Amino acid sequence: MPPLGGSELPAYAPRIVNGEPAQLFEHSFVVSLAFTRQDDNFDWVAARGCGGSLIAPSLVLTAAHCVKGVSANKVQVGVHRHDHTQSDSEHACSANIGVTKVEVHPDYHGNHMKHDAAL
Repeated sequence: MPPLGGSELPAYAPRIVNGEPAQLFEHSFVVSLAFTRQDDNFDWVAARGCGGSLIAPSLVLTAAHCVKGVSANKVQVGVHRHDHTQSDSEHACSANIGVTKVEVHPDYHGNHMKHDAAL
């Protein structure tokens, strides 16, 4: 299989193949995306399964097809923050954080999966 960015892309697989269960707190860099509905309430279901990875403390790498054409003020990032000094019943371990800017890869055009990346 050629590397991503080559002339051919791997076939799309709708499922995780040969995966294994993750341990609690193992992937703290994984985030979810939510988008506002018409009533300005954020809707996690409407995110269409979009997520991303924290690549710096305030920078998320996601797919361009998730955020192309979406204003930053219409997106929130869901993160998990675990305070190991408190019991699970004493704190909420998730936070929703507003987005200040959306940058879609300049070569992403939506008619293929090449350059399907955004920050």
